[in-house]
Amino acid sequence: MTLLKIIYVLLDGVGDLPDPSLNYVTPLHAARTPTLDHLTRNGALGTVIPVQGGFPPESDVAVFSMLGYDFGAEYVGRGVVEGVGAGVQFEEGDLALRVNFATVDSRRRVIDRRVGRTLATEEALDLVKDIATELVLDEKGATFTLTPTEA
Repeated sequence: MTLLKIIYVLLDGVGDLPDPSLNYVTPLHAARTPTLDHLTRNGALGTVIPVQGGFPPESDVAVFSMLGYDFGAEYVGRGVVEGVGAGVQFEEGDLALRVNFATVDSRRRVIDRRVGRTLATEEALDLVKDIATELVLDEKGATFTLTPTEA
């Protein structure tokens, strides 16, 4: 039996818009990418539409679909997927949300929607602790768990 070896490369989120500061090409087009160029020249590539029409093509759905998972109408969302990966236990009726920490300026305008890229684990734990202390839910008996993860 011959073993087939493949390298599967999925560039999730690599799409972008042309940037005037880059002579109106995308950052990927402007970047020096010798390894990607080599893979492109020596591999097989193409365009795939990973989800059926009428289903929002978020990157998590697209990645799972590329790996063969068919969500149909039963996808529970990124919050549950990441929560399960972080060991969060769910019960019937629970709601799971996935959020990013962001950086805002003095006028509370978002200047980086994914501060987690540079947020140290200890900083994330401190933020989670502060939020858990300050956030009060109006619904009687409602509780929440906020768990920092690395994604």
